[in-house]
Amino acid sequence: MVGLIVFAMAVVLTACSGNGTVPATAPPTSVTSSSGVPMTTSDLPTTSQATTTTVDRVAEIEAVLLDLEIRNLQAQVDRDEAAFRAIYANAGFEERSMQAYNEDLFRSMPSSVEVEVVDVLYDDGECVAVLHLTTVDGQRANNGLALITVLELMDGRGWGISFSGEGWACEGPHPFGDS
Repeated sequence: MVGLIVFAMAVVLTACSGNGTVPATAPPTSVTSSSGVPMTTSDLPTTSQATTTTVDRVAEIEAVLLDLEIRNLQAQVDRDEAAFRAIYANAGFEERSMQAYNEDLFRSMPSSVEVEVVDVLYDDGECVAVLHLTTVDGQRANNGLALITVLELMDGRGWGISFSGEGWACEGPHPFGDS
């Protein structure tokens, strides 16, 4: 499986520090993945890191990525800064991502968004690093290259994006000095 755009933007470094053990649920979506697996955004269970990732777990991670991407795009279309900020797991990456929000990249919601997970690089139940591709309206994001995105649980708010790009780490501290 492969893909997501992390918001048609070029945003850089931050890392992931998992804190808390509250499982989170992404809001439900009615979209299906490019692999044909129905998207359900059920709780991602807290599990220990495994050497292999099950097909079900990959589908769960893909659903969370897709949900975050759709929420990101909708916030940009609606010019809803609070909704845009709500998808980020740490203040440092949130502030860096505001550059993309301020560029006003999307005037209308794309007709199709697909996320394909290429590889799960790390998964400890509270922090997930994933290599993925995103396709929006038939166009591959990130110049067609797979992107690394780090997701982490946010104190009772579900999953959020903690980092995008090279140099990821799920063990803190964040390069921006916050968690």
